Amino acid sequence: MSSSSADNSLKVQQIKKNRTYIEDKLEPLAACCIAQVCKANGVFTDDEFRAVRLSQQSDAAPALLDKLLENQHKPNWYGSFIEGLKDNDLECVVDHIEGRIKEMFLEEKTTVKFSAGSKPELCLREYQDELATPALNGKNSMIVAPTGSGKTFVALKVCIEHLKSSSDAKVIFLVPRVPLVEQQFNLFKKHLPEEEDMIFKVTGEMSSSIPVHISVERHHVTIMTAQILLNILKDGLMTISDISLLIFDECHHAVRNDPYGMIMNCYLDMMKENASRTTHSGKRLPQILGMTASPGMGKAKTMIKAEENITTLMATLDITIAPTQANETVGNLQDRNTASDATVNCRRRTDNMLAYDDSGHVKRERENKIRVEMTDEILKIMKDRDPNVLKSQIRKIQEKLEKDRSFVKTVKEHKEKQKVPDDRMIYKLSCLWCKKTVTSSQHLRHINMQHRVVVDPKFPSLAYFLEVPDGNEGKQIGDDEFVIGKILCKNDKCRRQWGLRMRYKTCPISVLKIQNFLITDERGYRSVKKKWKEVPFNSLGKELDGDDLRVLLRTRVRRDGTMELDDLENEDVNE
Repeated sequence: MSSSSADNSLKVQQIKKNRTYIEDKLEPLAACCIAQVCKANGVFTDDEFRAVRLSQQSDAAPALLDKLLENQHKPNWYGSFIEGLKDNDLECVVDHIEGRIKEMFLEEKTTVKFSAGSKPELCLREYQDELATPALNGKNSMIVAPTGSGKTFVALKVCIEHLKSSSDAKVIFLVPRVPLVEQQFNLFKKHLPEEEDMIFKVTGEMSSSIPVHISVERHHVTIMTAQILLNILKDGLMTISDISLLIFDECHHAVRNDPYGMIMNCYLDMMKENASRTTHSGKRLPQILGMTASPGMGKAKTMIKAEENITTLMATLDITIAPTQANETVGNLQDRNTASDATVNCRRRTDNMLAYDDSGHVKRERENKIRVEMTDEILKIMKDRDPNVLKSQIRKIQEKLEKDRSFVKTVKEHKEKQKVPDDRMIYKLSCLWCKKTVTSSQHLRHINMQHRVVVDPKFPSLAYFLEVPDGNEGKQIGDDEFVIGKILCKNDKCRRQWGLRMRYKTCPISVLKIQNFLITDERGYRSVKKKWKEVPFNSLGKELDGDDLRVLLRTRVRRDGTMELDDLENEDVNE
């Protein structure tokens, strides 16, 4: 008998043995309840749940086991399964089967192999193990620990265990600044298996030269800045559910308009659409791990406001359990490493300086010290609070945040509708300074979707032109484009610049700069715009053509800066 046949035979025997064990421990009704929990937590799809529910009571436990075996490839399924049991008052079932199921499912081999001795062993200290516990159990969590305490090693441990538990794990480690990409990449690479598709890093320069989303799909772990991931999500190249573990370094940045916060908006919007936290394709939302030296209390001056800021951060990150802090009573925390000792010494020096120095620097240090003490006090209160009360509080904040996002979205859509050009309305352009009417929107053309050229026959009589001397080509800015002078207001008391005089394929043209004009619609509403894309009309409606060139070629600049018309009606401008 071949080795593979023997392995399959042993596997079948083990499954039968495990099925018997669960049949002995689970009543059929309890099995159906667990199936309901699995559906609510995204471990089962609707069809899988229906298969268990419709089975006979005597077969419910075996059917449950079969479905769990089929779903063990899903990221974080085990943590979600156990958490769901506890949330539904089935802890007695957990006590019976947790160890057995964990042994039965989590020891399966995956495509990520961690061979002994191939990489430095990652050994966490006691306080780091404590920080990692909620995340290792598959929960969204926040790690709060001082700078230099090794939070990244905790994240690395969570990442390694996550990779071991799922063959299609997709981990993205986000950092707020580009220099941190290389730093975290080197640390992770040192401890992860040397596989071709194991780890990948992305910087801004790389994101513009390679298809980043394809590289992310092909690697188990990706280190990148938040803006790059946000761009990928906005462009629809991947969805938040394509990620199984999302780690935020310095997660206190996850506020409304920060890339961290905008990424989590994608998460929360998808969570709202799928109450089971499972997408229509059967994928779960990613597990969230946030790390910070301080969750941040903003500019709050009271404990109530500070706690509100911290719980809002937790709601944004979908973290419903109290942040995990390093226990300062743990002995080995005090000698964690040189960097953290330096931090402690710095605080001691600050305390000493406060006694005699009243400089601005020390004032800021005094305020920071107060903030840290307030934050520590708030986190202790959260830790002692009833978990269900805290979870309910977070959910209410998420509902408020969802309403805020909906309001912002509605306002944005309304503004976008207002930006839609009304081609039937003619807009008047006047000099921004002397308010003299210059031309109108119907006399504007574009060249290559860029320069806005005025072709109004009356325009030359209203403008003053400063051009380079004859024989001077001017400044070349394109293949057929040369800047040959400036366009000014003809009013002697104004003489403000309106734009540039250019030569396009030997034809002189007048290119306007919109920030120099007052825009007035037919209703009398006035506005000033800095860029052409902001104007209320379609400035790219018509491209400069032969008829327009005939008009432009009939103009000639006099020595006094004004223009006259030549009779070129019978000439072919296209020749």
